[in-house]
Amino acid sequence: MIKGSPVTEADKKIKEYEREGKWSHAAELADKQAEKTKREDLKTRALENYKKAGYNFDKYDTDT
Repeated sequence: MIKGSPVTEADKKIKEYEREGKWSHAAELADKQAEKTKREDLKTRALENYKKAGYNFDKYDTDT
């Protein structure tokens, strides 16, 4: 969340999913909201939650 910005319903739902350990749900919602709002903090949060959900992005990295 951006410091000083209002808390959105999506922010609340993401936090709820995180608290419940539903990492993939939290990641997908954060990713979707990041695309809509262009919020870089949500994109970072989505990536962190995807990693917690067990996704391994390193094996998909095509930059060699």
